[in-house]
Amino acid sequence: FLWEIVKLLLGKERDLHGSSPASGKQSGSECLQKQIEWNRQIRTPLPEEVIEEFAKLYSVVIKAKKKPEPPPEAPKQEPKKVLGISKFQQQMNDIYNESEKQK
Repeated sequence: FLWEIVKLLLGKERDLHGSSPASGKQSGSECLQKQIEWNRQIRTPLPEEVIEEFAKLYSVVIKAKKKPEPPPEAPKQEPKKVLGISKFQQQMNDIYNESEKQK
């Protein structure tokens, strides 16, 4: 399977430089030679590293759900202040109580 990929890449390189046996083959060979020189400086991965990277492709990251923000606290209602009974209201209460006693 890997060799098929290499042959496909070589075919693309030939298409890039032309199919002429003289100029295309020469320029393509030089280009490939430069690419191989650059790649010699790259360290090849160990089989364990390759397997580890492949396994990482299947790892599932579970994101923590964000907790909803608590609702804002309702403002505390102050107890209503009970005002004292006015003088007039006291007189009206007295009249009412008198009339209730008489019944």
